[in-house]
Amino acid sequence: MAIDPNNKLALANKGNALVQLGNYTQSIQYYDKALAIDPNIEEAPTGKGTALYGLGNYIQALQYFNKALAIDPNDKVALSGKGASLNSIGNYSQAMPYLDKALAIDPNYKEALDNKGITLYGLDNYTQALQYFNKALAIDPNYKDAFNNKQIVLSKVRK
Repeated sequence: MAIDPNNKLALANKGNALVQLGNYTQSIQYYDKALAIDPNIEEAPTGKGTALYGLGNYIQALQYFNKALAIDPNDKVALSGKGASLNSIGNYSQAMPYLDKALAIDPNYKEALDNKGITLYGLDNYTQALQYFNKALAIDPNYKDAFNNKQIVLSKVRK
């Protein structure tokens, strides 16, 4: 970026790196710069949606996941992110098709497996929710989100 401050891919990738570090607010600045240069750059809307989701701005996150899916309807990260955002605002039934599509694209996508478990939990289907959390944990035994979500379901079932 020192050589070319208008390199849209470098800007989006810096945003992605900042998201991975949990610096959501700063990442949005880089996504916005990349989107100002090219509104159709594939990496930026998904990344910005992820950052907004991380900040708890679920409605705004949905808008960016929708933009990403308009560019690439098979973006598994945007599909799962849209499902997660819908879950977070209590629209579990609406979330299901997006998570199913993400899992059709990549059956081992642990984030989508975890998000589908959350959807099933929200729909009071605890047995299937546990199955999806277990699938995510089979892929990554150290996946904290799936482990924590599994514990929530188990505590509900044991009551």
